[in-house]
Amino acid sequence: MGDLHGKAFIYGDEAGVRAGSANFTRKGLTENLELDRGRYEPSAVKPVRRWFDELWDEAEPFDLAAAYSGREQPYDPHTIYLRLLLELYEDELLGDDRPGLPGSAHLSLAEFQREGTERALRILERWHGAVLADGVGRGKTYMAGNIISTFHARGQRVLVLTPARLRENWESFFVREKLPSTEVRSYQELARDIRVAPPPSPGDPGPRRPVLDFEPAAYGLVVVDEAHAFRNAGTQYYRALRRLMAAPGPARKLLLLTATPVNNSLWDLYHQVMLFCRHDAAFTPLGIPQLREFFKQAMGMDLSAAAPQHLFPLLNAVSVRRTRQHVQRFYPGETVQTADGPLEIRFPEAHLLPAAYS
Repeated sequence: MGDLHGKAFIYGDEAGVRAGSANFTRKGLTENLELDRGRYEPSAVKPVRRWFDELWDEAEPFDLAAAYSGREQPYDPHTIYLRLLLELYEDELLGDDRPGLPGSAHLSLAEFQREGTERALRILERWHGAVLADGVGRGKTYMAGNIISTFHARGQRVLVLTPARLRENWESFFVREKLPSTEVRSYQELARDIRVAPPPSPGDPGPRRPVLDFEPAAYGLVVVDEAHAFRNAGTQYYRALRRLMAAPGPARKLLLLTATPVNNSLWDLYHQVMLFCRHDAAFTPLGIPQLREFFKQAMGMDLSAAAPQHLFPLLNAVSVRRTRQHVQRFYPGETVQTADGPLEIRFPEAHLLPAAYS
């Protein structure tokens, strides 16, 4: 008797039978075309049971463990580690040839900036939001410029939200770098737009009127500079942005730019992520069934040891952050673009001098 590939499930006392192929394996769940058929009537179940009993009586026992004995292959820990990294980061290592990823961008970037841009675009596609959290001086504005250009090339409108004091800087940046014209608004202007603004509080009786150039549903990407300003869900700015992101229509994508996503506590990061993840179970595929509970657990841990390890699955999924040490080690001699022209990255050695005072 040969191997029996089909499966048969008999339910209850001749109540029903389901037969066919249903493999809970990687291929069975992702590649094979599986087909089962069910019958729930005794007249169909009894012949199947008789057939199964006949096969069972004819079957011969065999040692499954022995069948695999000698087939195992030893690997050194380093090789296993590399294989795990490949499983996690294969898409990034092999690149992404989908149209619209960053070949349509206009700015000349350093290698680490280009890689960060590509990673941010993949995160935006997967989670509808990304946190670009490189440190000060790493060129987040230029990276955002390429991402914005990519969305323009796809025919999608972009809105940039910025503190009022930086609005002119962004407008000058688009003109100086010859990037597509992009709408730039301050947090205050967003909070006054009648289409997204929450009801005025007693201390803020300011008028509500249309401020944005288009309806909320018209934007394909929203970019927020100094995004740590949206760490508090109770502010007028936050509630207006939340309404903008949740407005009916095609889902907007949100790019958050901040070198300091956490200022007061880990809840700062939670509130920023909630702007684009829309609901508390959005990261269930990462093994995070409830985002609030996930952060609550992190808050009960040692913030210098256990908490970063606990948060890694989420941070790895939604953020791009390269430290000074990372850039020094892996991208020596890189040149970045600045308002004053190209500049080679140099990190001067810090010389600390004690200063005694009364």
